[in-house]
Amino acid sequence: MSTVSLRTRASRSHLSKTRAGLESLESRVLLSAVVGSSPDAVAVPWGITHDTAGNLYVTDFQGTIDKLTVDATGNVISSTAFNAGGTESGGFITFNPTNNHLYFNDNQGDIGEMDTDGNVLNLFAIPDAQDHNPVLLTTAADGSIWFAAQSFDGTHGSIVRMDTAGNFTEQDFNVAGSAPVAVAASADGSVWVGVGGAFTGSGFGNSSIAQATYNPSTGISYTNYAIPSSSNYVSGITVAADNSVWFTEQDANGTGVADTIGHGVLTGSSMAITEFVIPKAAGESPDLPTSPHIDNAGNLWFAENGFISMLNTTSLAFTRLATGDTGASSADLTVTNNGVYMTTLNGNSSLEQVNLTGFASPVSSGTPDIAATVGQPFSGPVAMFSSDQPGDFSYTLNYGNGNVDTGTIPFDSSGMYTVNGSQTYAAVGSYNTVLTITDAAGDVLTFNGTATVTSGVVATGPFKGNGKNLKGPEQVALAPNVAGVATLVVAKFTGPVATYTATINWGDGTSSAGVIVQTGTKQYYVKLADGDSKTYASQGTYNVSVVITDGNRSITTTSVAKIGDTPLVVSKGLVLSSVGATVPLSTVATFTDDLTSNINWFSAMITWGDGTTSAGIIVRTSAGHYAVLGLHTYTQKGNYAVKTLVDNLVEDVTATATAKVIIPKIV
Repeated sequence: MSTVSLRTRASRSHLSKTRAGLESLESRVLLSAVVGSSPDAVAVPWGITHDTAGNLYVTDFQGTIDKLTVDATGNVISSTAFNAGGTESGGFITFNPTNNHLYFNDNQGDIGEMDTDGNVLNLFAIPDAQDHNPVLLTTAADGSIWFAAQSFDGTHGSIVRMDTAGNFTEQDFNVAGSAPVAVAASADGSVWVGVGGAFTGSGFGNSSIAQATYNPSTGISYTNYAIPSSSNYVSGITVAADNSVWFTEQDANGTGVADTIGHGVLTGSSMAITEFVIPKAAGESPDLPTSPHIDNAGNLWFAENGFISMLNTTSLAFTRLATGDTGASSADLTVTNNGVYMTTLNGNSSLEQVNLTGFASPVSSGTPDIAATVGQPFSGPVAMFSSDQPGDFSYTLNYGNGNVDTGTIPFDSSGMYTVNGSQTYAAVGSYNTVLTITDAAGDVLTFNGTATVTSGVVATGPFKGNGKNLKGPEQVALAPNVAGVATLVVAKFTGPVATYTATINWGDGTSSAGVIVQTGTKQYYVKLADGDSKTYASQGTYNVSVVITDGNRSITTTSVAKIGDTPLVVSKGLVLSSVGATVPLSTVATFTDDLTSNINWFSAMITWGDGTTSAGIIVRTSAGHYAVLGLHTYTQKGNYAVKTLVDNLVEDVTATATAKVIIPKIV
């Protein structure tokens, strides 16, 4: 039997919603359970999963898997240690509801199968185990087990599927410098993969998310979607009930400032991705978000260096719950109907729990929004909340202009509390404000707001504009459309002399800040900042809107972006080498097309210029880039014009590449 040590506490406070817009922690229980194979063992919990009854299964570094029996309220009531064949060492684990079995990886290159009574049924050897370091396991809708197989040097990897008979199917992830690091199954039968780019010394590159599918005839295929913060490291991924994808991103620079939650919505072949930066209090250390999971209410839970954190996916308010191992390294997290459970790694390795029974998620309604006039002091309340523990709170208020207030909230016998702010803004604009409230237990609630700073002068006169229609191919940056302008122009407008700002909404779920350029008296246009560009991932017609404001008034221009298919572009004028009368097997043409394409999309026919033809061999050189190889022997000397017809069989387009070859005198 394992020993389970519980330290239980109820939250000493809760914040309830007021007209100023804060609602937060309801009563919950945290526990710390040290699991191991004997009372004096130093157990280090790692992977965690749960069965349909809510019982937990935790791997550790002692060759055991601990089953934690959980009651109807989510509390652990007993623990049993199962021997995992003596090979388990801090592996990952998943529960398969199709056969009620557990699957785990060990340090011997195996995937183990165990029933819920602790009987090890099989150990399936992973093919090429020396180059496959399984990173997380997930169970697909058909009962197959998937994992990301990362190379031990972290520079590349594969997506691997194992059926319940132990048959493996593998597909290399062919994005240079990237390796799959997280997997999550979707109800539609596909599996989503979080991809981390290789570390380059200054950050991570080519991070993305990918959707993998399996076909018995063709194996595993995947579609890759770049994330906006591509240099961040995708550290975990999960799929919501609506099949949208949520994932955690760790700041590429290791500062924690750009730790991010990503949300991807797939519509047809187009993926719209939105990112939410996890707010940080002044001086807060990096938190390394990982292991995201969705609860039944749609809230996103994830681990952060020993904290259990939550994003309310409706209000987008973050909650960070202090645990007994705050600051420890989080290993894994899972969510049941009644609780959230996280394993941590340090000298007091533990299992941390949040009971979901009666838990109310935070709600924000615009707090901490501030309305101010440039150069004039703002002073007044920015938030109100209530608590059953008066005086139990401190706060940090970041005004978004580099200034931060910190303090404690004075006692009020009524239980109502007010956070006051005082600030003078030096420039007109919109500033991102962050309010962080901390209770004595260490729980942290963070809310994002906006300080809108206006000139105080009401501009008069006509204020109107028009959007500019755009067009171009998918997966290619839209080119400038005004002579002499370095970046893309999206709207023009007329208005009085004022300080204008603009936001461009591209119609695919992304937006950009616009730059205002004055061209004449009361004449302006909106463009992208120098060096910025816009690329649509998929073809289609997108509704573009540009919101232009002078701080007191605003207008919205509308237009459309007509995005066509990625053009099939072939090489021109290649010079081929020959050996006597023979052109050896070599590249006779190159071409580019859709980044998501593969060689099965294309065929190539080479016309050698002497009345003969032959089929070309197509090879993929990188995403969307291909070469056509050919071999030919001429019977007469001369100068020959070689043409290669490339046919995109999927999109029914063709293009002809040209080359030339000189055949010397034939002996």
